[in-house]
Amino acid sequence: MKKADCIAYFAENFGTTKIEAEKMFSFVLDFMYDSALKDGKCVFGPHQMVRKEYKARNGVNPQTGEQISIPAKTKVGYKRLNRS
Repeated sequence: MKKADCIAYFAENFGTTKIEAEKMFSFVLDFMYDSALKDGKCVFGPHQMVRKEYKARNGVNPQTGEQISIPAKTKVGYKRLNRS
């Protein structure tokens, strides 16, 4: 499902315009993302967004073979919980 499909679904089910539905949809995703970054994870029903921290490491540029330093970074990943 694409973002436009999700927005249309929101608009239809909440009886609002697509512009308002996009604001609601974006708010929910932004809230979950920010909560996961701040608290380590955000659980929303069977959905979970988890903060993932990657250590700094050395790598190789595949085009030149040059050694490069890859900095540490933090990302947010999605995980669907079991529906048991």
